[in-house]
Amino acid sequence: MRGAALTCLVALLAACGDPAAARPQRVLLVVLDTTHAAQLGCYGGEGDVSPHVDALAARGRRFSHARSNNTWTLPSTVSLLTGQLQETHGVVSNHHRAPEHLTLLPELFAQAGYQTAGFVQMVYASAVYGLERGFEHYRYYSMTAGDHPSRMGADVGAWIDAHRDERWFAYVHWRQPHSPYDVNPQAQRRLAPDCPLADGRRDAQLSQADSIPQPEFTPDEAAHVQHLYAANIANADRSLGELLRRLSDDDSLLVVLTSDHGEALGQHGVWGHGYRLEAECVDIPLIVAGPGIAPGVDGGAACSVDVLPTLAAAAGLPLAHGVDGRSLLPRLLAPPPDPREPAPDDERPIAMSGRYIAGRVPNQAVVVGHFKLILDYLGESRLYDLEADPSERIDVSAQHPELARRLLALASARRSQGAGLAETGTSEIDVREEELRALGYLR
Repeated sequence: MRGAALTCLVALLAACGDPAAARPQRVLLVVLDTTHAAQLGCYGGEGDVSPHVDALAARGRRFSHARSNNTWTLPSTVSLLTGQLQETHGVVSNHHRAPEHLTLLPELFAQAGYQTAGFVQMVYASAVYGLERGFEHYRYYSMTAGDHPSRMGADVGAWIDAHRDERWFAYVHWRQPHSPYDVNPQAQRRLAPDCPLADGRRDAQLSQADSIPQPEFTPDEAAHVQHLYAANIANADRSLGELLRRLSDDDSLLVVLTSDHGEALGQHGVWGHGYRLEAECVDIPLIVAGPGIAPGVDGGAACSVDVLPTLAAAAGLPLAHGVDGRSLLPRLLAPPPDPREPAPDDERPIAMSGRYIAGRVPNQAVVVGHFKLILDYLGESRLYDLEADPSERIDVSAQHPELARRLLALASARRSQGAGLAETGTSEIDVREEELRALGYLR
């Protein structure tokens, strides 16, 4: 049924004239760094945390089971902008830069005549790592020097106003809700007025909970960290709302909102991100809204590496190299899938890897349908039935031995492909220690 609808739509567009006329004239790619999808209202989160993200989801297509292919910003951003898994592009440590032989997403748009701009608040998504390529206008907003992050919203708005009638591609990467969870007490109290620590007296410590080695928080402290994180989402959501209001009258705008990875807030005894592959660390939002996209929810397989081929297909851009992702455009142009039917691409394996460290293998994971296998760095594997056990607590390998063997083989192959990557092609990269310290990467 969905295929027939897509065929009819394509025929209709062709009958109306040049198919290029239906392509988006402006494309906005938004990243809210470190956002676990389940914390957003449209993904089942509690409270009035993300009204603008929720409104975007209501008028677009929300992928309810999208996943990042890795768990920290640098390899994840390279994957987003190349459509390749980190074992393919090879950028797995902070001593790697994006390879110059790979064409980045903004380069594809620039080659097609689009104006391009990048606005970034994260060092691991910045020019320090070669990720400014293809942007005619590019600016990095540092926490410690140079352009202050608070200026980014106004700069994005000014650039959009100056190019309102042109074809453009803009990439906007907010640092929040990444730690430090640095919101003012008023913002936190709005979301959790009864929190015993809402007066802010412990914020200096708890706002960087992810950098505390093996923290043992009291229930009040743990709840406060979660409230601080939610308030950071709310701040980013407010900034997104201001940007989308500026673009509300643009009928030829395609918007994609996603994240680079999630954030653990005490689930499985973990705070932060980078190494583990449970849902809280890899389940990300993926929302697409624009011309020709019927609102609804898609529960099928989707990954961050799908963004580049999807946008390339939507804008009619040729791919310059092989990608690991798949274009989601056919699914976006079709009516929303019936949840009573098998999910789209249900048998497609989605591969994920944790952070690579020299001399140590990373955790690996593979999801097929509603089953997920995690292969940890010790070589032990666990299989979870995400439908029955979304919190990933119960190993069902014994109940599904053939499936466990098949997914273990896929995870092991990915591990073999990545062997030695952390030690290969490294170089000295000039990045300020104070910036990494401010983000919690150095103690």
